[in-house]
Amino acid sequence: MTALTADAIGLSLGGNRVLDGVSVAFRRGRVTALLGPNGAGKSSLLSCLAALRTPDSGAARLDGSDVAGLDRRERARRIGFLPQAADVHWDVDVATLVGLGRLPHHGRWGAGAADRAAVERALAATD
Repeated sequence: MTALTADAIGLSLGGNRVLDGVSVAFRRGRVTALLGPNGAGKSSLLSCLAALRTPDSGAARLDGSDVAGLDRRERARRIGFLPQAADVHWDVDVATLVGLGRLPHHGRWGAGAADRAAVERALAATD
């Protein structure tokens, strides 16, 4: 089953066309690698797929819904994005950093037992 698609994504940055009609489908439960030289547009495509950048043309879809049209909290629950240069500008332990990915799942009173368990599972899975 296809979960995430790019449909004819086009993007210009600084007057340069970095993506031109890119279409791709990512299947649920599969690992997919984007390969290419520096400046090929890999990170730009991922940013469009996560609705962190707005493409000039085309659309990103998650389970058939336009990613940009999803409520911000719903989008954050369904898409995780960690850029290759993720600078952390304060002292933070790994568990706290991983826990930031649970923010959109928190209830009214903050992190709960389910959030702590999810962080523990992620840390164990990645050793």
